[in-house]
Amino acid sequence: LIRVSIALTTGIVEKARQCHNLSPVASAAQKVEETQTVVDQARENYRIQNIRYQAGVGINLDVLDAQLSLNQAQVNHIQALYDYNVGIAKLEQVMGVDVESGVIHPSLTATTYRG
Repeated sequence: LIRVSIALTTGIVEKARQCHNLSPVASAAQKVEETQTVVDQARENYRIQNIRYQAGVGINLDVLDAQLSLNQAQVNHIQALYDYNVGIAKLEQVMGVDVESGVIHPSLTATTYRG
């Protein structure tokens, strides 16, 4: 039983190395955090531009530019979330985890023990 576990673990680790370790998932997670910060900043800028326009010291174009920036930041954040989730799904596949149920299936892992 220990040999089977070691063989499966070794196969999973080797397959994970072939998938460039965890760096794509880690960089995707970092990108999600960065894009969330950009969304927060764009949202604040949009709020400020609206206040300036309502006070009569800003123009409508400033509000529209801020809205466009906010929309683009949100699109970039959604793309980062997508990339992160794809990376997680690939990692789960390499590890032999059924993505829908979360159950580990030895038949889905990189190698099977032939004892």
